[in-house]
Amino acid sequence: MSTKKGKEKKRGSLSPTEEAMANLLGMPYDFSKTHTLVMILAGTENDVISLEAMEDMYRKIDAPKVIARKTGQGHGEMLYTANGYVTAWLMYYLQGDETAEQAFFGDMPELLHNQLY
Repeated sequence: MSTKKGKEKKRGSLSPTEEAMANLLGMPYDFSKTHTLVMILAGTENDVISLEAMEDMYRKIDAPKVIARKTGQGHGEMLYTANGYVTAWLMYYLQGDETAEQAFFGDMPELLHNQLY
């Protein structure tokens, strides 16, 4: 998903596939070319991306970013169960909502302490 406000883009990736698999499927992407705000979410029961591959993507991004895995969720479920954090991400970056910001940043980010992630 990509949205645009002025010249700045915001991105979210819900249960992405590993880069090597994306290349094989003819949908290549390279996170080292990403220099905009990014949120990467996947489930722990994900069959299309490993924790190591997610961490590799995260390390390549040179921008504010968030990464999380939802416990017990698979690839398909993430498209429907991560909506609260996706909404908060967009509210913060598109509307400047400081309450939504607390889900990801600050001294006690909610996502960091959420036992479901």
